[in-house]
Amino acid sequence: MPKLFWEDFVEGSVAEYGPRLVTREEIVAFAAEFDPQPMHLDEDAARSTLLGGLAASGWHTCVLVNRILVDTLIENAHALGAPGVDEVKWLKPVRPGDRLTVRAEVLNKRASRSRPEIGFVNFQLEVRNQAGEPVMNVRDVNALDIDGDFLKKENATLAILVLGGTKKRLAGNYSRENIEKIGRDELARWNGGGDKLTQRLNACVAKAKPAQ
Repeated sequence: MPKLFWEDFVEGSVAEYGPRLVTREEIVAFAAEFDPQPMHLDEDAARSTLLGGLAASGWHTCVLVNRILVDTLIENAHALGAPGVDEVKWLKPVRPGDRLTVRAEVLNKRASRSRPEIGFVNFQLEVRNQAGEPVMNVRDVNALDIDGDFLKKENATLAILVLGGTKKRLAGNYSRENIEKIGRDELARWNGGGDKLTQRLNACVAKAKPAQ
């Protein structure tokens, strides 16, 4: 199965990954190393805490979710890493024996202004246990490669949209014969016609031109 590029992620699309079993042993081992609080280390001590029993550290849950995504979504995409996480909310304790599933929704996406070969995808992640109860919500952003053949697979207008970083006057369907003029005008308006992007535009224009 081909790996996914930035343009393969569609706003509003949803996918599920997992499940992943959470064991008592790994809860205690993670807590002992990174978050040694009573509610994560010992059943008896945990009963008198706010969690009312042994539960995984919230940071442990984050790591487990990351592993689920690395083994599925990230492994099967041209992923470049993540510049950050906008929000993490722990909603319910994760207990020994829980099986976690991640529901990932594409909120929005954008091409990079400074590096047109890269795009960013914002995800809303909902983590649920085996009973379907939400245990954690995460809103994060991931960087992905934009396919070098994007221009071939989509129309020329969208390719210029990616290169130029602007939607101005590009909603219509322009003929491929006009792509070079439109692209150069938009590129010059955006960054003064920088050499690097101009060279990239030239390469994409060549791909877009119909065969003679």
